Amino acid sequence: MNMKSARVRLLLLFVAILALGYFSYTRRYQIAAKLWHWRHGNTVTLGKYKIPVPEGWLINSAPAGLTAFILVNTAPARYRDRKFHAPAVINFASFQPIGTSRLDSWLTDERQRLEREGVKAVTERTLHLADETVVCIGGNELREMIKGAGVDTDVISLHCKSDGGLDVLFVGDPTDVDFYTLLAQVAKYQ
Repeated sequence: MNMKSARVRLLLLFVAILALGYFSYTRRYQIAAKLWHWRHGNTVTLGKYKIPVPEGWLINSAPAGLTAFILVNTAPARYRDRKFHAPAVINFASFQPIGTSRLDSWLTDERQRLEREGVKAVTERTLHLADETVVCIGGNELREMIKGAGVDTDVISLHCKSDGGLDVLFVGDPTDVDFYTLLAQVAKYQ
């Protein structure tokens, strides 16, 4: 009887370890995001900018002297429609200040590129971070790219640049994060 009881306990222990391993594997990115926030808090420094990192989002790396990083939403909304969905990804980069005239030139180039790609509903928005102007432009480029495949999507892309050296690219479902609110929370060190 003791031998049978020991086998049952060993089998239950094996099943419990297997279940824990499966859970850890399927939730590895959410666990990594929790650990990152536990170690670093809810912000990361990028050059002269302090960038908020939303809860549940994972930063790819944060070494000293960071000039670019990618944030990924590890727990995107789940949809039950037939559209293509993708977790939101935000790329932040810091570069040399470009000034207002080069920012205007960049915006003109982006408008022309989106027009060439057939993006009909182009979104433009201007924000201010301290003494910098940030211009964002984008739309549903992915929808135009996969139009002939019979797949629909709400995934958008927004590209933002500041005259002072910040470059931000958002790609994903707009319901994953209020992108403009997040961008407005970026602080600049003086």
